[in-house]
Amino acid sequence: MASTTLPFKPFEEGDDINVFLERLEQHFIASNVDKTRQVPILLISIAEDVYKTLKSIMYPTLPKEKSLSELQLALKLRYQARVSQFRKRILFDKLHQTEGECVNRWYQRIKETAADCQFETTLEERIKDKFVTGMLPGSIQERLCEESINKTASELLDIALNKEAALQEKCGE
Repeated sequence: MASTTLPFKPFEEGDDINVFLERLEQHFIASNVDKTRQVPILLISIAEDVYKTLKSIMYPTLPKEKSLSELQLALKLRYQARVSQFRKRILFDKLHQTEGECVNRWYQRIKETAADCQFETTLEERIKDKFVTGMLPGSIQERLCEESINKTASELLDIALNKEAALQEKCGE
């Protein structure tokens, strides 16, 4: 039987449990890991202190006797950071483009922050609004204000990138 080498470091206290579990799931898929091997791979993919904590949570049953979903749930309950969704939304609402920040980086920062806000069906609208309203005042923002509210976030990004490129070309002359 071939040994399994993970393409990433084992989960340790302080790591993001959701990212770890997502990557582990992708490892299972990419490596065609049989369902009977998923629990053992998960258990060897966590640091010793994390395993001891998991073992105490599962007591008197051993972790190896639990299903993958039971182990994932136990790990999430123990290691998932608990942060108020309202605090995440406050951070999102306070975002503003910084001086010298390019359009692409500004858009990426908005998307990264929005990912944790659970905006659900309003995600696209919130991203669009923040992209335009949080942008530094100037010709790029003015150009975006000429557009229809019905444009998608990616269409607005494309317009802003084109305007930014045109401004850079003009400055380079």
